[in-house]
Amino acid sequence: MDEILTTVGAHEALFVSIHGHVDVGDEVVIFEPFLPCYKNLVEMVGGVVRFVTLTLDSGKWIFDLVKLESCFNKNTKIVILNNPNEYFGKVFTTKELEFLAFLCHIF
Repeated sequence: MDEILTTVGAHEALFVSIHGHVDVGDEVVIFEPFLPCYKNLVEMVGGVVRFVTLTLDSGKWIFDLVKLESCFNKNTKIVILNNPNEYFGKVFTTKELEFLAFLCHIF
């Protein structure tokens, strides 16, 4: 790791990360539910938010892999992922994280 950024809190870290990497028209993938500041920070710089919703299925929080893939394109700059998710405590599986990493790599 060649670059390290120290901030006084998570909100500031998000602020500088988003402002440093997102330009007008760039897209940011956010898993729902999320903290309201995520969407606000992206829109503040003219970015576009693409949502992937977690849904409850047989007692487990899941998301649609096809929906996730449809959120990715040449304009995707950032994925905001809390693991475990702040609201539900969902811990993303290895398969889910590997698929997400694959999408990040090809786009």
